[in-house]
Amino acid sequence: MSRQRQRSSFRPSAAAKAACGEHGFVPLTFELLNSDVWCNLSIHAFRVLTFLMREHLTHGGKENGFLAAPYDQLMQCGISRYLVRPALDELVASRLVEVTHRGLGWKGGKPDRSMYRLTFLQWKLNGATGPQWIPPTNEWKACGVRKPAPQIKQQLNRYKTMKPTKQEQERNRYLIVNTPTFGTEDAAKRWDAYEELILTKYGEAGCEPEPSREERLNVAWRNRDRKHA
Repeated sequence: MSRQRQRSSFRPSAAAKAACGEHGFVPLTFELLNSDVWCNLSIHAFRVLTFLMREHLTHGGKENGFLAAPYDQLMQCGISRYLVRPALDELVASRLVEVTHRGLGWKGGKPDRSMYRLTFLQWKLNGATGPQWIPPTNEWKACGVRKPAPQIKQQLNRYKTMKPTKQEQERNRYLIVNTPTFGTEDAAKRWDAYEELILTKYGEAGCEPEPSREERLNVAWRNRDRKHA
């Protein structure tokens, strides 16, 4: 009996679609991944870069050149607030990122955020006749071996010698006690809900310009500590 030839279930188009995921992908060339610029990035600069690539995908890959990096959102990615600026400076110095608009914080009662462009991806230029798509400029290729920015090292050394705040100590104690009962995710959600109560009860409203949530939360914690001192 002749063996029946089995047809492969592999479909290149379906495989390519599955690899792209629901929100697309960021094309990173072997040349970029194997470059000294990429391999010498500090962990904080890499986290900021990852955030910007995620923002690029969030906007369908059509807003490169107009990517924002709010401090509050970067902090949710594991970057301490005082390390955000050195990390951005490192990316700009490595020429992986370009500042297309340097924000003023607040302008005309509205947030005026800095905007960034990933130099290894095509980017958007708003011309007189409408948006134009410009090929990657790849300025990073002109850089030699780069070392982490000295500000990063200084801030890391400072971070190692810093003691956790009372707020951080209380959070750590809460998670240690409640994680076995509720699990890591639910315990973190319960702590977030508790912080919202602190913010509602002890926070200060009506400040101009409007401070970030972290700043308002720090004020609320200080007000609570003063009241119960």
